[in-house]
Amino acid sequence: MSPNPSDRNAPPQSWPRRELVVDPLHRTVYAFATGVVADAPAARSGPGPG
Repeated sequence: MSPNPSDRNAPPQSWPRRELVVDPLHRTVYAFATGVVADAPAARSGPGPG
């Protein structure tokens, strides 16, 4: 979401219903993709210490 002039965003209670559903889905996809990218270098170098 882009910031508004007061530099604050609207509280979730005022969001449209569609956005309340889509936002957590986008966050889930982002978190999964970030984990895959972060784990890729570790998977190439084999098991870690211990």
